[in-house]
Amino acid sequence: MKMSIDDAKWLQECLITMATDDISPISFAYGGGDDRDQWQRIVDRYYRFLVCEIAETYPSLLGHNEIQDYVKCLSLVDPFDESGKNPDDLVVWYGSDIRCSYKGGLIVSKYGLLNADAAEDLAAHWMHTAKISPERFPANGIKDADAALLLAKQLFECAAISRAAGWRLSNEWPELNLGLIEELEDIFDKYGVPWNEGPLVPIRSL
Repeated sequence: MKMSIDDAKWLQECLITMATDDISPISFAYGGGDDRDQWQRIVDRYYRFLVCEIAETYPSLLGHNEIQDYVKCLSLVDPFDESGKNPDDLVVWYGSDIRCSYKGGLIVSKYGLLNADAAEDLAAHWMHTAKISPERFPANGIKDADAALLLAKQLFECAAISRAAGWRLSNEWPELNLGLIEELEDIFDKYGVPWNEGPLVPIRSL
């Protein structure tokens, strides 16, 4: 394992959360270092997740056509300094959400880390909504009822994989899984965004 224990724990907990919940970019912040350090870490980690297709965001990059363009916006707006800013500037930090992609969900599930109960509840919700109220779509980044049914199928699949891998309900975060971290490090290397390399997208406040 190349990354620090603290980084590894953060990464594992973040992926577990994103596998069944949507979070905003600012949620990537955690203790340690000054605000600029945290800002740079958030930008690089957000970029790394999207480039490696471990996660996806909606609304689809807030109208940006490329991941690089969207993350560039994050690098230009300091999320920790709201003084003198137009609230619209901060929409890049609070106006979109990120969640695990199908690929990311499968990785988390493979190690028995996905909350299978939560995944099944979410799958049942989208399946019910797609069948009973298809007019509600698009919603939460899901374009239509067919997409919701596909998402439900994927969530049920991931839940079954996680249960088979030994997932058990607990109020505590799971112990650090070195297999998961090493697989993620290999993925980051493969996509040309190694964990300890940076800054990937240098921050520069407007």
